[in-house]
Amino acid sequence: MGAYINPKGMEKEGWLKEHAKETKLLKWSEVPKGKAFLVWIDNNIFTAIGICFNEEEFDYITKELKHDVRPRNYYLADIDKLYEVSNLEDYLPQGKSK
Repeated sequence: MGAYINPKGMEKEGWLKEHAKETKLLKWSEVPKGKAFLVWIDNNIFTAIGICFNEEEFDYITKELKHDVRPRNYYLADIDKLYEVSNLEDYLPQGKSK
C-alpha cells in the first residue's frame, strides 16, 4: 500500500472519528462510488491508515496480508476528503476516482 492518512494538527484516529464510518471487511464491488475503503492497522509502536483507492490496493491489503496478525479495523470515507490529509494525489489524481 502506498497512500496513507496523515492529518496535520490532529491524530489519525480523531480524523477517522470525524470523517469516516467504521465498517466490516467488504468486497471491492461493495465499496460505494466516491468512497475509499480505509484500513487502520496497529503496528505496535505506531498506527497507520492505508487507503484502498482501487481494486489492486484493496486486494493487496485484504488478500496478500491475510496471514498478518496485526490488529486492524475497516472504514469508509469520502475520497474527496482524503486528498486534504493524505498523499492520495500521488496515486489517484483528483477527479479520477473509481
